[in-house]
Amino acid sequence: MGLEIVTEQQGQVHVLLLGGRLDAEGAVDLELALQELEGAGARYFLFDLTALNYASSAGIKVLAHLADRLRGKGTTWLAGVPDSLREIFTQPELAQRLPVYADRRSALARHSQAQLDPRLVSAATELMGAPAADSAAAGGGASDLTQAAARLLGAKTAPERVETRNPTPLPPGREPAGLAAKLKRWLGPKS
Repeated sequence: MGLEIVTEQQGQVHVLLLGGRLDAEGAVDLELALQELEGAGARYFLFDLTALNYASSAGIKVLAHLADRLRGKGTTWLAGVPDSLREIFTQPELAQRLPVYADRRSALARHSQAQLDPRLVSAATELMGAPAADSAAAGGGASDLTQAAARLLGAKTAPERVETRNPTPLPPGREPAGLAAKLKRWLGPKS
């Protein structure tokens, strides 16, 4: 079994679930996936290693080099390191470059880029046809429409295979009327 890479996004954080073997061949696949994501502007990465059962030095180097490239411009974190690999990933020189968290949830809770601005979600929800007050349903959960707005803004909830596509831009003059003005009004002046 080779390396399987499943990616999702929460806020600006790209979460990559790595499964199987991160050997020399898997390292090449991972590097190609990372180059594609970085080329599309990704700067915040969280690697969920719960399904990883082997990591070679080649695979570890890919993760460490990513952390070095992003130093000061982004983050590279690890979560859910299996007990069988814990000794490797918690070595001091590696742990300084690649912080390790117990699980994905705890890492995302600590990452400021994983959070969406609630004003932006509210604005997107209203643009989709629901009142802004719909952003929190009874019991503190989000409505289906609010969840859809959050997904449109990059908070994907369902995993997807690594595949980055640039959206097709609208032709000039076909943008929704007043969209930029509405967003400026809802979000207020830049701080």
